[in-house]
Amino acid sequence: LKALAQKTVDISWLIEKRFDLSKGMPKDAGQKEVITYHDPCHLKKSLGVFKEPRQVILASGNQLKEMRQSDTCCGMGGSFNLDHYDLSSKIGLKKAKNIMDTECTIVATSCPACMMQISDMLAKKNQSIKVKHPVEIYAEALFHK
Repeated sequence: LKALAQKTVDISWLIEKRFDLSKGMPKDAGQKEVITYHDPCHLKKSLGVFKEPRQVILASGNQLKEMRQSDTCCGMGGSFNLDHYDLSSKIGLKKAKNIMDTECTIVATSCPACMMQISDMLAKKNQSIKVKHPVEIYAEALFHK
């Protein structure tokens, strides 16, 4: 198990380091989405992965627009949201404001828990901003090029 754990990496890191991202570039860029990226706490602060998801997004041919405090917690924090929903929402609504300030159409993040929290907070603000994983965005570019 320890040997497997040492070989386990984030999928955006793997794609950015091991594959030719130019293959994801659409031939006709057409309408570009404005995408912002939320850095999951553990991915950036513990594993040091933050450039790679952005490179995957850029390879899709879309526009990346950085939000203020992209690496500030969204309020999910594992099960924190379940035990302390009111406080979690206060934190999450600040993140939602930073996302909305970018005027993006999509917010990307690499953490499924963050995806749930951000979706919930954007819904509270009646926003139609989509929440996606960077690899999902890259895959869509591959299929639409």
